[in-house]
Amino acid sequence: MKALTGWDLKFFREALKLTVKGRASSVLRSSKTFEKAGIQLWEKNSKVQLAIRFNDEDKSPWLTASLSESTNVRTENNKVVLQDLIIQRGKTIQIKQMKASCDNQTSSMHKFTLTIFFRDFSNPNEFIDSWGRYKASVERTFSQSSGLT
Repeated sequence: MKALTGWDLKFFREALKLTVKGRASSVLRSSKTFEKAGIQLWEKNSKVQLAIRFNDEDKSPWLTASLSESTNVRTENNKVVLQDLIIQRGKTIQIKQMKASCDNQTSSMHKFTLTIFFRDFSNPNEFIDSWGRYKASVERTFSQSSGLT
């Protein structure tokens, strides 16, 4: 895939359930739960994009967000929690930027908390580890927020 798009797929796994919470916006209601979704992490140069694909029956099956060193993330048993994400939602995904797009929809400027529940997630850090260069920064952010430093 990297040869075609320039993006390298770092992580792919099916989520059992996904919840999105935040302030209501044109992109999403204040709280939404989705059953089963494909979770993907893509990397290109210094960018990491989270892309989530819901079932085909959904009008806007793609949800995307940029991840960075400042992304607040924690893992717990079979779940990953990402806080303060600015998300995009749409019918298609723009491969060049790896962002969801829809003709009449723009990205939300509100911050959302995304909780991803995985089935049989024996190593919850697998999600964080797949970020590669961001791992140390993410662990540092998590340690500071939980008082472990």
